[in-house]
Amino acid sequence: LMGVDEPHIDERAEAVLTTIGLPDRRDDPVGALSGGMQRRVNIGVALICEPRFLLLDEPSVGVYRQGRARLADILGELRSSGLGMVLVTHDLEEAELLADRVAELVDGSVRAYGTIPDLIDQAFGERRLVRVELDAHGKKIPEVLQRFERLADTVWESLMDLDPGDLDALFEQLRGGGRELKEGRVIRPGLAELLGHLTESQETNGAMGLT
Repeated sequence: LMGVDEPHIDERAEAVLTTIGLPDRRDDPVGALSGGMQRRVNIGVALICEPRFLLLDEPSVGVYRQGRARLADILGELRSSGLGMVLVTHDLEEAELLADRVAELVDGSVRAYGTIPDLIDQAFGERRLVRVELDAHGKKIPEVLQRFERLADTVWESLMDLDPGDLDALFEQLRGGGRELKEGRVIRPGLAELLGHLTESQETNGAMGLT
């Protein structure tokens, strides 16, 4: 079993079952476990020989939300213990939660690499996402939202520089447009916005004939 000496196999198995949170399921067939638990068993198999480095390829794909949260907790604990990991994932929330450094790929090429705060600062500086939700009554859209992207019937979002007083002025214009402002949020851009920025940059460069 992954090079573990036979006298130590039971000891390692128990230790790994505890690490992945399944000691009470030790006698169950793997096929009887949920998808999320099976992914934890996959990780347990890799841990049986006490590796110093772990390569994870889409570990949370197909796992329900609660299972993904439990899996993220386990991986976070392993990282904190000093285990090195490379995580390949399309789940950008998972990457933000677990990664010390990220590499974002666009069309098979690494377009950004570094710590998340550094990459966000380089791409967006002081710009922030402003997201507003209006009431569902009335079809009239306030003129000020023409520069916003519509995410849903009542939700708009825009990436913008904010000077003192800008939000107050924006909210006042929204109220003056005859629609009730239900919620307004200012959000720091994350990896999802960075990927969109890099993809847009790639398309622009391609149109200009750049590589």
